[in-house]
Amino acid sequence: SLPHGPTTIAAKPQELKRMRDEKQGKLLGHTLTIINHLEQELTKKNGTIKSGNRLRVTTPRVQHMGSLGMKWQGSHERGSGGKGGVGNSARRVNGAKHGESEGRTAGQILILKTAKKLAAITKDAGAGEAFHNELKALMGRQSNRKRKERSDENAQQRFKQMKRKPWLQVRAGAG
Repeated sequence: SLPHGPTTIAAKPQELKRMRDEKQGKLLGHTLTIINHLEQELTKKNGTIKSGNRLRVTTPRVQHMGSLGMKWQGSHERGSGGKGGVGNSARRVNGAKHGESEGRTAGQILILKTAKKLAAITKDAGAGEAFHNELKALMGRQSNRKRKERSDENAQQRFKQMKRKPWLQVRAGAG
């Protein structure tokens, strides 16, 4: 028969907590491993990040924020003052200005990783599969949220159009 004393019952929650803490620690370690791998893919020497066939400077750290400067728009300049002047000027076919969105971001690279590649990075097949499944689930939730927002926006436009219709009919009849 199994012992049924207060020590056995108290040991179970402690054991479960220890196992949970162990798993959380492993997942945290795997997360840091994936982050390091992504940084290695993105980072090139001298603090620049490879972006397509160009190099861009990484974001300065908090310690260096005090030494940053600002470039103000001159009185002779027009428009937003950003790269490329007014409106859509200097935009490429893909909608980006020169120097913007070159190459892939860390998130885009992570999304493209298969479960097998994530397992190779973490050296743990179960963790690779779990990360991959969680990424796919997150992408599904984001996709559903965007679809709902788009649907709500279209419904608002239809509602506004329906509210305008009687006014247009009255105006057309008066004319």
